[in-house]
Amino acid sequence: MNAEWLYMIGAVIAVLIVAFAAGRARLMISLVALYIAWGAASVFPLKSVDYDQNTTRLFIFGIAFFAALLALNRSFLRRRLSMKDSATIAVLVGALAFCGLLATMLMIFLPAQLTAHVPELLHTIFEKPAAQFGWFLLPVVVILLAKGSPERRSVNPS
Repeated sequence: MNAEWLYMIGAVIAVLIVAFAAGRARLMISLVALYIAWGAASVFPLKSVDYDQNTTRLFIFGIAFFAALLALNRSFLRRRLSMKDSATIAVLVGALAFCGLLATMLMIFLPAQLTAHVPELLHTIFEKPAAQFGWFLLPVVVILLAKGSPERRSVNPS
């Protein structure tokens, strides 16, 4: 078994862990927090920093992600950003979108020395411009379609 298969098996396990650990309530909040963190890390001014910019951006990304996660969990949006009415398959697709977007962001922010040993297939899946666009767009589709059918959202149980 080569390294690419091990990465793929690890990715499937990671998606399942995220889906079951985050659950329906926190998965959507985590997706929104990823977008906020990516925006904060991408536009943060680093012209005067003498340190490694990739490491600094990764640190800013981590801080922004946890700050956004904390803020969204305590905000009035928490109930609105829940996937409680969603089907299990929607939660699994949401977890896949979360893991894929997170992997894409890490591949972008990590120094090239660290990603040099990653198999080419994973570079193609997560780091190429078309792949970045796809992973950036997939969570938006999940967010738009996550609430399920109008019948399931109905307040009147009759």
